[in-house]
Amino acid sequence: DPFTKLRKNKIYFLMLAADKLLLESNYKRNAINLKGKELRLHYDNFTAISTQAAVLIGFAVAAVIELEVPETCPWLLQLMFHSSTMFCLVANFQCIACTTIVSVCGTSLALRGPDGSVHAATENMFKERHHIFRTFAAGLISLHAAAMFASMIKMPTLAAVASVIILLHSVFCLFSLAKRVHKGFFYDESENASLDEILLGPSFGTLMSKRKLRV
Repeated sequence: DPFTKLRKNKIYFLMLAADKLLLESNYKRNAINLKGKELRLHYDNFTAISTQAAVLIGFAVAAVIELEVPETCPWLLQLMFHSSTMFCLVANFQCIACTTIVSVCGTSLALRGPDGSVHAATENMFKERHHIFRTFAAGLISLHAAAMFASMIKMPTLAAVASVIILLHSVFCLFSLAKRVHKGFFYDESENASLDEILLGPSFGTLMSKRKLRV
């Protein structure tokens, strides 16, 4: 019977459409879960960096309050000490402010924003990490400089020379570590694994057809 065959074909195509929608839904949900994990990773990293920046602020404030600069100290040495200490404070303040604002705004956008907000929040947090790393590094290096000038002000000559050498070695180790980490862990962002087609694309069928064309 042609009508019976047509009815069976119709049911078959409806089942295929339902399976397609289910597969598309699962595919997109898994992609959102991956982005959610990346968002959590950025949030945890920023929290750790802001905690360390707060510790550095404590050291800088203690140096400003507790260290009494003798009147006989050369004005240039005083200027360098106070400037490096203030630079350490400002850099770490900016680091804490940036990590706090980015973390709060990123999580709020991901949870309460429109469709595609998880992707937008994760990508913006990923972009802001460069500024956060730079400000934290600047605060750390300026704290080393403040410690060098403080040792020149308060310590005898021989002890000051030894302290400066130790601190310079520490700075050298930090730069070596940064270079090694950059070489081992950083990569070209154009090669970054992207889920844009899944999260922002029109449909799973269009995505699969694009991939078939690429092959």
